[in-house]
Amino acid sequence: MLILKEPATTILMIFSIAFFGYILGRIKICGISLSTSAVFLVGLVFGHFGAEIPASVQMTGMAIFMAAVGLSAGSSFLERMKKNGISYFIICMCTGITGSLICLALIWGAKIEMPVAIGMMTGAFTSSPGFAAAKEAVSASADAMTRVAAGYGIMYPFGALFKVLFVQAIPKFLHADMEHSLSTVCRLQPGFERRWSCL
Repeated sequence: MLILKEPATTILMIFSIAFFGYILGRIKICGISLSTSAVFLVGLVFGHFGAEIPASVQMTGMAIFMAAVGLSAGSSFLERMKKNGISYFIICMCTGITGSLICLALIWGAKIEMPVAIGMMTGAFTSSPGFAAAKEAVSASADAMTRVAAGYGIMYPFGALFKVLFVQAIPKFLHADMEHSLSTVCRLQPGFERRWSCL
């Protein structure tokens, strides 16, 4: 009989979630797929059935994720900010303020507990850094951290689903030629195709 110790069980669980999430994310319906968001959805299913991963492993995974995002965006970050920095700032501010106001409305109007509401806000934004910051803010209370995670888990599937559908469906709705747009960008910005293929 094969008995796995805790580190081996954790590794097996992580790779199982990643594997099944990757397979699910590759499934396309009418040209639309969940992509990497499917990994989180599979994680929710595993968590529902009692699977747990140590907090240290979770923080390590978050750090790796943020490092990967930084590396993929870093090569063109300054150039993008020079061209459209003000526009990006205004969009981010409007999005953040709108989400914060809705969160406050839920806390005051719907009487939802603050940790749950904050978790719901970060989940709706599908913001992993926001989720980590929210958990850090209430780290003194294990119960509050659990409530933040619950709120995040409630809203993340909806936030991810609607974002994926919006991003993938809008070009189809507008009959946009994405291949032509990508080839144009690759021609104007050498090296973009290599970075795109890594995403």
